[in-house]
Amino acid sequence: MFNCTNKIHYRNNIEEITVLNPNDSIPVNSKLISEIKIGYFPPYLSLYKDYDSILFKAKQKTVEMGGNALKIVSHTPYQYNLGNKEITLHKIKAEILQVDEVNQINKEVMANTNKAVLNFYMFYQGGFINENIYLDDVIIVKKMKSKSKKVYVTNKSGKVKLQMGEKGLPIEINISGGKSYYFKCHIKPNNFMGHTSFIELKDSITGKKEFNFF
Repeated sequence: MFNCTNKIHYRNNIEEITVLNPNDSIPVNSKLISEIKIGYFPPYLSLYKDYDSILFKAKQKTVEMGGNALKIVSHTPYQYNLGNKEITLHKIKAEILQVDEVNQINKEVMANTNKAVLNFYMFYQGGFINENIYLDDVIIVKKMKSKSKKVYVTNKSGKVKLQMGEKGLPIEINISGGKSYYFKCHIKPNNFMGHTSFIELKDSITGKKEFNFF
């Protein structure tokens, strides 16, 4: 499976919003949703005194606007004397981003020509049936289900066998490092009972287009 150690994952909830600092590069597959400013603005000097409060508010706005990453453009701390007490106020300028994580993985892995990227997807087909996907009889994707997509990165090359479900129809294909492959998954109910599962290799143009439908 794709090794996620030290990898950034982009999620749309406050606890898991990815924060990119001023020196961090913006991911290639990202879309700018909005620019925001949060922090000290007279006469509201008492609001958002600490940086964590500022950041939390920015994450809230990111979630509200449908983003999954927050790029800090600038951070300005401000020392303010309130009577005999010195406090530090903060202001940030930030960009709310929507990052396509799956396509990001594909682009990052393509830089390593020793690996092939296997993209699996399934349109909505009704029902609650799910199946594991096997590469040479080893499970690489667990519980592939209707209206979902998965990415698997492998060091294998040459002829391999792919199969969806233990009783699914297998296919054999040749894969090589540095390439991305798209597989459309199907689960077809039989007339009386049970179902048939199979994987269809799509050409790169059609596969990428369909893969990005959802």
